[in-house]
Amino acid sequence: MFTGATFNTIDAKGRVVIPQKFRDTLSDTGFVITRGMDGCVYIYPKPRFQELTEKLMQMQSTGVETRKLARFLLAFAEEGDFDAQGRICVSQPLREYAGLKKEILTTGILDRIEIWDRERWNAYSEENLEGPDFNEAVIGFDF
Repeated sequence: MFTGATFNTIDAKGRVVIPQKFRDTLSDTGFVITRGMDGCVYIYPKPRFQELTEKLMQMQSTGVETRKLARFLLAFAEEGDFDAQGRICVSQPLREYAGLKKEILTTGILDRIEIWDRERWNAYSEENLEGPDFNEAVIGFDF
């Protein structure tokens, strides 16, 4: 399980240092990087990504929504590797999709890691994770 967040940077070649606590798990399993919901990049441990693709294969491929989801997740998915400095390379199409410029947020969200452009994260957080709408959304969740 991944939790926590780190602010860092992405360089002009798309290289990002992944926090050590995340790197340990990903080094053991391998990982896949792909488009994520809400305008970020997802990094899945390879076994979890394989589970997701198996679920997609079991779904009815004639369904429009299934085809859309498969294209969304798989079209730009690629296996990743760490370099000697513990960095991964985010491809140009994924950087463009997520609007990754310089300052980013790397955060653990249960079964995956998300990479966000810092400005996009701040806007998303302000709109979705703060205020009365968020408080109403979590009413009934037993903390």
